[in-house]
Amino acid sequence: MEKLKGYKVIKRSKKKVGAYKGQPRICLWSTALLKAGFDFGQFIIYTYQRTEGEKHWSLCIGRPTTNQGRKVSKVMNHGKPIPVIDIKCTDRFTLEEYFEIGESIIVTICEGRIFIQKEESNNDVHKNQI
Repeated sequence: MEKLKGYKVIKRSKKKVGAYKGQPRICLWSTALLKAGFDFGQFIIYTYQRTEGEKHWSLCIGRPTTNQGRKVSKVMNHGKPIPVIDIKCTDRFTLEEYFEIGESIIVTICEGRIFIQKEESNNDVHKNQI
């Protein structure tokens, strides 16, 4: 993945797009978010991007320079706080144009950025490795 050059990859995992009120939902729970600089209450911004040569758009989550309306939440799991980024469709933001419920995605958590992409088909797997 070309766009990951220059970013230190902290964690990469495969997930499925969930659903909330019939709309796509992506929910990230991981202590790796803390290592990437996404602490509780941190403002976040979502953008879509596609680098040259890629078939699919990527959802990029970053830390804005100004305060935004979205923040990293906190949940307690067995007495331990874990950061949560819950991405749902709203009036201002939509997932349904890019991701479908039940679709496999790859989540790559880097320092200061999170990249979410559709999982490549078996024909394309590992073509653009980190």
